[in-house]
Amino acid sequence: MKKMAMIQAAGFLLIFILIVFCFAGVGSGGAGSVASPLVGFATEKEAYAYQYIGSELGVPWDIIMLADGMHAYENNINTLKDYNPMLTSLQFCILMEEEQSPSETVSDGDAQDSWVTNNINFYTGKEEILGYIERDEKKLTYKDSTGIINSINEVAADKSTDETRYVATLTVNTEYEEVLRDYIGLNEKTIEYVMDVYNSNYLVSLYGYTVSIPEDIVLPEIIQGNVTRGDLANVAVSIINWPYLMGGKSNQTGTPKGALDCSGYVDWVYYQCFGQVVSGGAIPSGVAVSGTAQQWYASQEITAEELQVGDLGFLRDPAKLRKGQVNHVGIYIGSDDAGNRYWIHCGGSGYKTEAAPNGRVGISVNRGSNSYNPVDGGSFAPEMKQCNFTFYRRPQFAFK
Repeated sequence: MKKMAMIQAAGFLLIFILIVFCFAGVGSGGAGSVASPLVGFATEKEAYAYQYIGSELGVPWDIIMLADGMHAYENNINTLKDYNPMLTSLQFCILMEEEQSPSETVSDGDAQDSWVTNNINFYTGKEEILGYIERDEKKLTYKDSTGIINSINEVAADKSTDETRYVATLTVNTEYEEVLRDYIGLNEKTIEYVMDVYNSNYLVSLYGYTVSIPEDIVLPEIIQGNVTRGDLANVAVSIINWPYLMGGKSNQTGTPKGALDCSGYVDWVYYQCFGQVVSGGAIPSGVAVSGTAQQWYASQEITAEELQVGDLGFLRDPAKLRKGQVNHVGIYIGSDDAGNRYWIHCGGSGYKTEAAPNGRVGISVNRGSNSYNPVDGGSFAPEMKQCNFTFYRRPQFAFK
């Protein structure tokens, strides 16, 4: 315990040595200059709160913590204890409300009811979003992030009538510099340094110990670039129970450097096998940038009957890609005699255990439906609750 406390204290000191070194004289109008490094930047509990909210809302937790940290620094505050990461996270969110009316379409000679979108309203940032749901911001805690989403859905449902339906969706404004400037109020030089630290994954490395990293991982021996689909499956299952963290990436050979998110896990598996990631390619204009969206556009559509080990499954309607709504991805690893299809994926808090409170890597039976029907596996069993992948795509890699 003493050793961990020393490591933790050293970590806090190190990040503020970094920040003070980078930002000396960067504060607004020269004010905010601090004579010595600020100790106690964020406690482990505070870092976990940022990670939890990021996982729930889809906002990169580390850029939120950096935004609050730099705002504190510029105002001569040496702690984050009075900052509410929920409110900062909402500054990075966009609420979209679709107004839909009933219509009738004809398919194969049969009339079918459908809904046509007439108008889309956008609510951007904390004030607009809280105004939409009439929520008292002072009462919000990090555990209310799911409640925010539920409240948004309830408001949309309450407004609906027989003639009009409202559908509300919370997504993330990926123009981070714009949010830092217009909503957080940081100056250009500070924003530049915040983005440099964020892109370096420094906080992910520093606060990685807020989730438990397995130590007994044994990776299969393979020849990179000369693998079978079975080899890929063996790599994928080698880190079952690896912890989830929104924004977690590890594009390197060997054991991941920290916790992973769903697309980060897919990229890690493919990097072990081919030395390349699935994501990283171009996506159409207007589509919110995310690892899952990049992986969608870097792969080709296939049917359920065409699935092979290593193919990818995605959630949500592809028509909503323009809103960044492809929000989860997993890897197909085969089926059983009963025809059940199995997927391995890095799931968020819905797949948590006591040892992995943010979520973990595990295997799920796919229902092939967007209906939610949880079926829990054991705390450390490979199988997790069921998944609902409905769209299937194949990355363009050559297996032997």
